[in-house]
Amino acid sequence: MTLIEPLKYLEAISVIKEVPTEGHSPLIVIADDYCQYYIKNTRNKKPDYNILNEFLCHYLLRLWQIPTPDIAAIRLVPERLPNNLSHWHKKHFYDTITFGSKRVANSFELNMFVETQGKIELRKIANPEILVKLGLFDIWVENTDRKPTNSNILLVSDTKLFEIMAIDNAFTFDSQSYRNLYMGITNTYDQNILNTDLAKSIIDIYYKKQDWSWTDSLKEYFYICIGSCQQFFNEIVNNVPQELGFTADLHEALKNFLFNEERNKQVFDEFLTRL
Repeated sequence: MTLIEPLKYLEAISVIKEVPTEGHSPLIVIADDYCQYYIKNTRNKKPDYNILNEFLCHYLLRLWQIPTPDIAAIRLVPERLPNNLSHWHKKHFYDTITFGSKRVANSFELNMFVETQGKIELRKIANPEILVKLGLFDIWVENTDRKPTNSNILLVSDTKLFEIMAIDNAFTFDSQSYRNLYMGITNTYDQNILNTDLAKSIIDIYYKKQDWSWTDSLKEYFYICIGSCQQFFNEIVNNVPQELGFTADLHEALKNFLFNEERNKQVFDEFLTRL
């Protein structure tokens, strides 16, 4: 039995609107499963590392047991594009398949909530420990975009509690070619979600006040997750659409980066310094 769900391949049947952002300005579309997705195109790059990162990190997050939306590879026929879109959506950008992230009902971004409501009460978060584990994950994958000013985190609620869910993993692996990844730790302290009041409160309340060795528990979790990712890495790679240009040498370079024992020791040591 595999823990890796097969990637869905869908077709967009309608474009609802563009969502202007500083990054990809995704489109919201309705796919032929009649669900809504945010889609990002490759901008005619091959490979487009940002789009590869999205597919790869989805599966890595799932193996880390960190909630993240369902995804699909979605083809949008260029003729279905509205005429009033920004320059990020030229028709020839859609000659290649897109990355689709399923729209999550009853959700809003963490930063938006904090800006409008002030601090969120920890007792209202169903899975507070996920924020700390996500900070560790982001060090491991060199995420330079999930930060206090741009959390890329959804709060999802269908009860009185909120669930933390990670979104938008385009700017991981230091936003560069996998061939050029540095086998050490880059200094991105201010850009990590651990450097927020919410994360610090979770660490103080849910970890440091416990009567057990919480750092040992997190270390065990870290290495179990790495082991699972290494075990299923070939299956993850096989789920990435072939037309995106994820070649064998890129596969090998990324595998060597993620599962380098010395680097992973540095990752966890760096994580501890941020606590």
